[in-house]
Amino acid sequence: MNEDELVAVNRGNDNIFENLGFNTEEAADLKIRAELMLDLRRYIQEQG
Repeated sequence: MNEDELVAVNRGNDNIFENLGFNTEEAADLKIRAELMLDLRRYIQEQG
């Protein structure tokens, strides 16, 4: 791509999984799981 080409960007909502096409219920479940995994990872790193 060169600097003369334009790229369309659409702003999504706060749930990336909905933006990827998952239905609302499944997207909510996946978001909760992802947030839980990030929290768990952060906790483990803090504990050493």
